[in-house]
Amino acid sequence: VKAAFSVLARRVESRAELHAHTRFGRRELWVIRRLVEPFERICRARLPQAGSAHRMLLEEPVPLGVAQYNLDGWVQDGQVHALGVVDALMYPGTQAFMRWEFPSRLHADVQRRALDVARRFLGAIGYSHGFFNLEFFHDAANDRLSVIECNPRLASQFADLYQRVLGADAHAMAVALALGDDPQALPRAQPTAGVAASLVYRSFEGEPVPAAPGAARQAAFRAAFADGLLFSFPKRGHALQRDFKWTGSHRYGIVHLGARDRTQLRELCAQASDLLGWPAPYRDPATPSAAPQVAQDGDGQKGRKNPPPGRHAPVNHRHADGDQGRLLQHWMHPRQHRPQGLGAVQRRSRDQVHQIDHGDEEGPEQPGPAARHHPCGDKGDHGQQAERRSRQRDQNP
Repeated sequence: VKAAFSVLARRVESRAELHAHTRFGRRELWVIRRLVEPFERICRARLPQAGSAHRMLLEEPVPLGVAQYNLDGWVQDGQVHALGVVDALMYPGTQAFMRWEFPSRLHADVQRRALDVARRFLGAIGYSHGFFNLEFFHDAANDRLSVIECNPRLASQFADLYQRVLGADAHAMAVALALGDDPQALPRAQPTAGVAASLVYRSFEGEPVPAAPGAARQAAFRAAFADGLLFSFPKRGHALQRDFKWTGSHRYGIVHLGARDRTQLRELCAQASDLLGWPAPYRDPATPSAAPQVAQDGDGQKGRKNPPPGRHAPVNHRHADGDQGRLLQHWMHPRQHRPQGLGAVQRRSRDQVHQIDHGDEEGPEQPGPAARHHPCGDKGDHGQQAERRSRQRDQNP
């Protein structure tokens, strides 16, 4: 099931709550139609048996505290290779991503198991050439690995992390693969960091939304962090309220930094955040150092998310709980203000890919005009034109 971002992923306790959550205003319907229409065209042209793209996926939530990861790799001539695994860390008590860190703390044996899952799945669907991204949970309490989804592309937000720590240019590797060359044969740069992170700045409903950094703050950031990446996503009015409803929070910025180790990374994050006037995305306690990387195809590692304690937490839509999981497909047309009908319950098997994306998982946003841009972008880069038009309408109703 393909979806645009983690939009409208939220825990509901009853049918009445579901109906209330799926009632949309004029501006919301306008954005929904434009976000879904590309997928609707693909369904009509290539997957008529899938029916409408205007669907929702209802699932039982995964318990908070179960760690989420991403495995990036590629397939060439039917052989599956790993690039890296990135850890996802959530805001406490929520399902909202707070940071992605590389290399992963996940044990090498579990990383190899995830790679084996990817190998079996990709082989089963005949995917024999191209990059892939496998998102999964690993429950340390019972050593269970559950697949969330598998995407036929690199998670571009993490390309910068791989380059800092491994010296590997994932985008150049993708081009080499497209040309039929061996991505592993490409020269690698000297790594500049022992650990790197994509830091996600967000506010939850009821919390103040920090201002976007002005020219002076941006200049101070660039002077202190010459290789740092800064993305700003300022919103206000209807667009801001839509963020809170659709994704449970407002992501107003992203920063990429590299460091010698995780201790220094936290210190640098605090320094960068102070320069930008933003609270540092380190609401978690100090964490132990990283486990050794998997020494296979330059393997690295990827990540997960959470809302503040006491707040009604959105459901973790990237959820896979094995044989006991339940899927309920729910059809909804964007012109309607309430659900139109419920589909049948389906069973999932262990390690089955079933989840909606977002890939990223972060909502239809666009960097502010003063933000720095970078080819690695962000998992929420899609649908920017629709959001831009929506912002214009919000400002000129």
